[in-house]
Amino acid sequence: LSNLGLSLFRNRDYEEGIAAFDESKDLCSHLDDYHVKVQCLVPQAMAYEEAQRHHDAFEIVEEIVKIAEANNDDEIKCDALTTQAKILVDSGEPIVALDKLKLARDLAEPANDDRRLMNVFGAMGNLNLSMTKPSAAESYFEKAFELAVKRGDRQSECGYLLNQATVVFWQHEYEQAIPKFARALEMSREIGDSSFELIGLRYLTECLGKTGQFANLQPHAKRGLALSKEIGDSDAIFSFYESLIF
Repeated sequence: LSNLGLSLFRNRDYEEGIAAFDESKDLCSHLDDYHVKVQCLVPQAMAYEEAQRHHDAFEIVEEIVKIAEANNDDEIKCDALTTQAKILVDSGEPIVALDKLKLARDLAEPANDDRRLMNVFGAMGNLNLSMTKPSAAESYFEKAFELAVKRGDRQSECGYLLNQATVVFWQHEYEQAIPKFARALEMSREIGDSSFELIGLRYLTECLGKTGQFANLQPHAKRGLALSKEIGDSDAIFSFYESLIF
C-alpha cells in the first residue's frame, strides 16, 4: 500500500495516494515490528519530497526518528536525520540541516559505518553547495567518493563523480569540468545507469558548447536526445535540441 501510494503520487493522483498511505499506516498501527513501520514510512516521505511538499516529508521522517529513538536503533536514526537534512536543504533551511547532519555524523563515525558516513558526507556536500561554498562542497563529495570506492559501491561512486564535476561547472571552469564529466559518463555506461548517463550528457554538452567545441558536442547531444526521449524527460529533450541548434 505504501509503495502504491508512491506510484500514485508519481502519476499525480494525490488523493488516491494519500488514501493508500492512510490505509498503510492503519495496518502498521497493529504491528509490533518497528522495522516494517519504517519500511512503510519511507515511500511516503519520498512521495511528499518528490511532490515538493517538504513540510509533510519532514514530518513523516520525524516519525521514523521517534520510532528509532524508542527502539534505540542508531542506524535507522542516522538515516532519518540525514534524510531530514536533505529535505531541509531542498526547502531552503541550511542551518537547521547542518545541525541534523552533525547529529547523524556523531552516530555514524563511532560505529565506523562507512555507508552512512558516505551519505552524511554527500549531504554535507549538497548543503555547502546550496550555501555557495564550492571548496567545502568539493571536499565533502571527495570524502563520499572515497568511501564509495572503499565499499565497492559503483553507483554511489558514479554519483559523487558527477557531484564533483558539477561543483567545477558551477564555478564556470568548463574546460576543467569536461574530463570530469567524461569520466562519470564512462562509468555510468559501465554500470548501466541511464539516469546518471543523461545527467552527464547534459552537463558535458553544455561545457562543450560554452568552450566552442561544437564538433565534439554533436555526438553527445544526439545520444542525449535519444536517451531523453527513451526516458521521457521533456526538459532534457529541449536542452539537447537547443544544443544541436546553437
